[in-house]
Amino acid sequence: MARYTGSQRKLSRREGVDIFGEAVRKNSPEIAAALAQPPGQHGKSRKRPSVYGNQLREKQKIKRVYGVLEKQFKKYYLQASKSNEITGEKLLVTLESRLDNVVFKLGIAVTRPQARNMVNSKQISVNGKVVDISSYSVKVGDKISPANDKVTVNADFELNPVEWLEWNKSKKTGTILSLPTRDMIDQEFNEKLVVEYYSR
Repeated sequence: MARYTGSQRKLSRREGVDIFGEAVRKNSPEIAAALAQPPGQHGKSRKRPSVYGNQLREKQKIKRVYGVLEKQFKKYYLQASKSNEITGEKLLVTLESRLDNVVFKLGIAVTRPQARNMVNSKQISVNGKVVDISSYSVKVGDKISPANDKVTVNADFELNPVEWLEWNKSKKTGTILSLPTRDMIDQEFNEKLVVEYYSR
């Protein structure tokens, strides 16, 4: 399966987002501040991007935050554009409903890359069956849990709860209460720019 193997910090600085959770893992405000700085010696003094540049950067940011490569991201977009729902919102709901993202949001993993690795290495089960496909789309009522007792839950869901998910700490099981709506998803995303990018 194709995946990005280059510099993680470089991508994070390019998009202005801690994509790979480096600052979180190392609990470092200094790294977080560094990642917020644009790349290059003269990053702060760069010219304002064009309309196309803004569209491209937003597409790249969302794609990289969720760890999806271009071919699959465009497939998600085309599927969203054929639905009866608002294209941009449907795209985000599809990305948010990926199993690797749900594992991250439940607090089983600290970052999305870690969650993706846990899924791919058969450490996560859905409704009692091991699922090793990180792009698996969860459904309402699905039960997500570590595949065995050796898998460590790395974070506390109660510290960063997600309203469309429920976590049973004693049973180490998460439940999909509903599919997310736009207001439940990161408000810093501007999905309209992505729709404009693909509609050119």
